[in-house]
Amino acid sequence: MTSSPAIKDGWNRAPVGWNHVEVEDNIGHIFEGDLSQYQQEHIMVLAGGLDQMGRNHPWVTDRLDLAIQLYKIKHRKIYMLGGGTYHKAPYMNREKFVIHECTMGAKYLIDHGVNKEDIYREWTSYDTIANAFFGLLHFVVPLGIEDFVVITSDFHMPRAKEIFKWIFSMWNEGHNSYEIGFLEVKSDNLDSEIIDARRTREARSLFQLKGTMEVVNTWDDFHRWFYVDHQAYNCNFEMPKEKIDIRTSNSY
Repeated sequence: MTSSPAIKDGWNRAPVGWNHVEVEDNIGHIFEGDLSQYQQEHIMVLAGGLDQMGRNHPWVTDRLDLAIQLYKIKHRKIYMLGGGTYHKAPYMNREKFVIHECTMGAKYLIDHGVNKEDIYREWTSYDTIANAFFGLLHFVVPLGIEDFVVITSDFHMPRAKEIFKWIFSMWNEGHNSYEIGFLEVKSDNLDSEIIDARRTREARSLFQLKGTMEVVNTWDDFHRWFYVDHQAYNCNFEMPKEKIDIRTSNSY
């Protein structure tokens, strides 16, 4: 009888329930600095995938732990951004309903003391560009938000920062200006094989994004590009889907 191969999903140890380690004990591993300087009234956490068992990836729980610590320092709203990814099939529960990434993130927050009324979920975005776009349309504009901090992992932050600055700068023309903080979570304590694969992909995606940013620089241009040219949101169903290797797939 042969044993089944181990699944590489980012966990260096088996998590127990929702809580892989105590939040306070984890902060020193994932962030160096003074969190009290981040006084924005709102927190946006970028979801980062579920593993083969429907659990938050460990880099996602690290992002959530940082949000929880900020929440303890100063009571504020937390916005979970992300429905899933178009790089792999969604996780489904026993009744065959899709479990969105923001839902699992919200469950983790609630299990660690965040009030349900202080969490807002956004499950329509399936990539970082849509995180920023729908975060703006669903929350920032209708709620009159003027400042917020974006939390994501260090391997993801360079592209995420460019995307948020790009989208909000286009919207800012003729609208309010916004104070956006960026708070990155260290990932050097995680599965290096998966994180290295993701870093490589992020660098390539950022290079491609900068080419798009050069020609898409007004709100009207962006709106058209998003729904006509963006692979995840256009209606060109004959467009071949991008193929990624298994290591990179495991990072989504």
